[in-house]
This record gives sequence, C-alpha cells and structure tokens, in this order.
Amino acid sequence: MREFGFAIIIGHGIDEIHFNQLLTEGKTFFEQPLAQKMIYNHGDYGHPSGGYTPPGYETVGLSMNEEEETMK
Repeated sequence: MREFGFAIIIGHGIDEIHFNQLLTEGKTFFEQPLAQKMIYNHGDYGHPSGGYTPPGYETVGLSMNEEEETMK
C-alpha cells in the first residue's frame, strides 16, 4: 500500500459491464468539488452509514513487521 497506494482484487465475479459502470460513476463523483462530496459525509470516520471521508482522515494499518520496526 505504501508503494502503490491501492490493491488489486481478482476473482471478484463482477461482470465487465457493471464494473465499467461503477468505474464511471466513481470518477464522476470524485471529480466533483469538495463541498459537493461533503454532502455525503456523515460525521466521524467509521460512521455506520458509511459515506464520503475527505483526504487526510483515513490510514491503512501497519502490518506486524512494520509495527515491530516502529517499536524498536
């Protein structure tokens, strides 16, 4: 995650048509101004309703090896 910033998931079973529709909708959403996206923010990260979380509020957890290195 540190080097590339994303994960590739294979074998998900989503057909290409639906995958492409989802990709198009996602791009359309994230191209909007921040104020428009914030309409879908429901409060603190982890809210049960989900929603939009702006950049800087989420992190990917450390792996065991990174935690051990950090603690030294």
